[in-house]
Amino acid sequence: AMTLSDGTSVLPHLIVSVPDDHTNEMLGGLSGIKREALLCGEPSLHHGESYLANGATWEDPNTPRQNCPSQPVNGSPVTRVAVMQPYFMPYAGYFRLFVDTDVLVLYDDVQFPKEGWVHRNKLAASNGELRWLTIPLKRTPLSTKINELVYARDAQTKWIDRMNKFPVLEEATGDLIDLVRDLGNSPISFLVKCLAATANALRFRLPVVRSSELSMAGGTAGQTRVLEIVEKLGGTEYVNLSGGRNLYKEADFRRRNLKLTLLPGYEGDMASMLQRLLTEDVADLRAEIIRNVAKAR
Repeated sequence: AMTLSDGTSVLPHLIVSVPDDHTNEMLGGLSGIKREALLCGEPSLHHGESYLANGATWEDPNTPRQNCPSQPVNGSPVTRVAVMQPYFMPYAGYFRLFVDTDVLVLYDDVQFPKEGWVHRNKLAASNGELRWLTIPLKRTPLSTKINELVYARDAQTKWIDRMNKFPVLEEATGDLIDLVRDLGNSPISFLVKCLAATANALRFRLPVVRSSELSMAGGTAGQTRVLEIVEKLGGTEYVNLSGGRNLYKEADFRRRNLKLTLLPGYEGDMASMLQRLLTEDVADLRAEIIRNVAKAR
């Protein structure tokens, strides 16, 4: 398990919620796993070490973790931490965080941004124009957190109707589209499932935890909250996408002996990975993301 700065521990995982059998099969034949699964695979492009390959998995929290992303082969500690809200099938640039960090924290215990990208994304409609595909959510108070979201009545039926308005989704077949068509019981579990499936398709393996699992003290928000998360994980560097340029102040990070790294703008198609995975070669998508990571160094 990953030991936090206060001595507590948290088990990092790529599938954060209790996965169903279909999701387990989609993500490497993990049917029967009772709780979390952590998938290990490609070498980390940050440390350059190799981890346990061939999709090795485990389910017993008491089993020693060896050669996995939370414990690199040479014993390197977690240093680079990213904190991002769990967007619905975001653009390829989001997945640089799965390549160039040691752990990704899905920021799920913060206020749900109703005008953001957590519950929706844009895809090409029948006329070629980009239109919103929105997950059917129940109306909730403004203060509702992402991990408190619930589906609207008849959400599954509404979801299929909304998806079928997009030719690329209506005509698609295969495991990925089957996974996306099934909302399951919880919006946060669905969002994490989609991120995990995308990362798995791209063969990116990284410890992922939800901020709600870190037992953080309440009362802080914004940059201060992010600083506390990085420190709790024992990180020394915070990595964010270029959109964080107006959210964080480098001087505040320096005062706490932390480095702030903002990735440059992404060079490539900004379309949702849902559309791109269904219409482009996954190897090309993976190469595009890795090229962007290498160029940023």
